Amino acid sequence: MNDDFPIPGRLNLAISALQLVALLGLLAAAGAVTSPWLLAGLAIAYALVMNSAYAMLHEAEHGLLHPNHKLNETTGAVLALFSRAVPPLAAGPHRTPSAQPLGRRGL
Repeated sequence: MNDDFPIPGRLNLAISALQLVALLGLLAAAGAVTSPWLLAGLAIAYALVMNSAYAMLHEAEHGLLHPNHKLNETTGAVLALFSRAVPPLAAGPHRTPSAQPLGRRGL
């Protein structure tokens, strides 16, 4: 990132925390329901929340979730636990030099 568009680290951490609370709540609720219709509704809600959590995970893969590297990696890894992503973050193309944020490539 550059100085014109700094990474909103606190906001991203707050959003990630809310997503984690929502995901945990939905999983707990899914374990307690007996109605298949309610379970289906919870599954849809989980999918919607997880989709946005995956967006945050993707930002972490590119080093753009938080300016502190350790917080960025840790938050991304925790979010990855709730998806089909494999920790450590982004095995494959996201770790190539061309996929790094512009600021890290010196452009």
